[in-house]
Amino acid sequence: MARELTGYEVLDIAEKMERSAAGFYRRAAGLCDDPKITKLFSDLAQWEKRHIEVFAQMKQRLSEQSYELGQYGSERQKEPRVRTPTPVVADRVDPSKELTGREAGRCRSS
Repeated sequence: MARELTGYEVLDIAEKMERSAAGFYRRAAGLCDDPKITKLFSDLAQWEKRHIEVFAQMKQRLSEQSYELGQYGSERQKEPRVRTPTPVVADRVDPSKELTGREAGRCRSS
């Protein structure tokens, strides 16, 4: 039996996905020989960092709104314990670790 995710949980998953992507881009930037591609990966990592900040701010606002409405945590305690859906990105998955540095062409630009 699965349950629906709360808005906070959705934002938390999104934040984790952005952290994972940022790590991947940082690692890819460090493995590339081409300065243009390295800069592209570095820029992408910076964009992901900004996304992380946006999702963190959204989570904070959502928490504050829930607290003001008197719903902070109380609705979660009344729910029966059910199996949550499998996350989109598992916590233990780190795509940057899949990069070996031996990828085809060492990130050559065309």
